[in-house]
Amino acid sequence: YQRRVHGILFQQMSASALQKARAYEGTPHSELDCSHLVWEALKDAGYDVPYRTSGQWKASTPAGFTKVTSPQEGDIVVFSGHVGFYVDEDTLYSSTTSHGVCESSSSYFGAVVCYYRKSQSYLTCLLYTSPSPRDQRGPRMPSSA
Repeated sequence: YQRRVHGILFQQMSASALQKARAYEGTPHSELDCSHLVWEALKDAGYDVPYRTSGQWKASTPAGFTKVTSPQEGDIVVFSGHVGFYVDEDTLYSSTTSHGVCESSSSYFGAVVCYYRKSQSYLTCLLYTSPSPRDQRGPRMPSSA
């Protein structure tokens, strides 16, 4: 049951990063390139991630992410020299030199190098690090029996 709950939470969090990216629609590429769009959208969605270029996304798996083979909407899709958010098998959301921030055809960028998703362990950590109501009342004093 917990895995299912975490999976649902993960899908909602991934979708929220994509929604945050959509808020930048129409921003010119000169103001926000593909890697900065991914970074800003992840930060806006509440992820504490360092900035990575598209080359860094391609070269290694970042901390807190897992490489996946079956992408879902909101996952990060990496091409050689480009990065964005996966929408569906034909579409990604990113920043392009010709159109700025927009939805575009993934075939334009060539073969997909890989897909990334926030790790389940990271989400579990998020679920269990928020204070409980007991923590908000302060520490419990031992009873003197």
